[in-house]
Amino acid sequence: MTDDVESETQWTTAAREAYSARGEELLNALREHIALTLTRTGRQAEHAQYVPSAAQLHAAAVAFDDAEFDWCGSFPLGLDADRWDDDEEDEDEEEDDSDILTVVGRWDYRVVDETALISAGRAAYARAWVDDTDEDASIAVPDAASAARELAHLDGWGVLEHAEGLESLASTQTVILHEDDGASWFDNDGDPYAILRDD
Repeated sequence: MTDDVESETQWTTAAREAYSARGEELLNALREHIALTLTRTGRQAEHAQYVPSAAQLHAAAVAFDDAEFDWCGSFPLGLDADRWDDDEEDEDEEEDDSDILTVVGRWDYRVVDETALISAGRAAYARAWVDDTDEDASIAVPDAASAARELAHLDGWGVLEHAEGLESLASTQTVILHEDDGASWFDNDGDPYAILRDD
């Protein structure tokens, strides 16, 4: 927000009323989210309601933050409107200037029996999450891709070579040694598979 906009809204009746309204909306969103969360028991199906509730709570908090700034120039929560999960790296983490060894590979499989693959994936899910139900497994593993991920999550990617419902077609790998320039994996236009080089 620019200084001009701030000077037009700060300490005005409209900004005060808007701030009060956003505060009530945040309180209501918080109460609703708490009530919903208290009913959770750990089932996969609960995410369908929980995720939009968490997003609504975040949106209400952002609106409250903005309204307080409009009213008195303060940001009490300092929230980012574009994301509600903070995945920033720890700034205090010690730097390591060691070389980086990158292994890049591709493995192709033909899905010859999707039903068998999904069944194997759900069985792997059940072994990894022993307290979950069959319904949880069916929600978490709805297709061939999620089945492959679940198998690999439990036993490593090599398990796909002999997984039910898959036929191995081809694979190729390469190993690259390059200097660490301190860049994030995702500095290459958001592509975690881009090779980091100090060009």
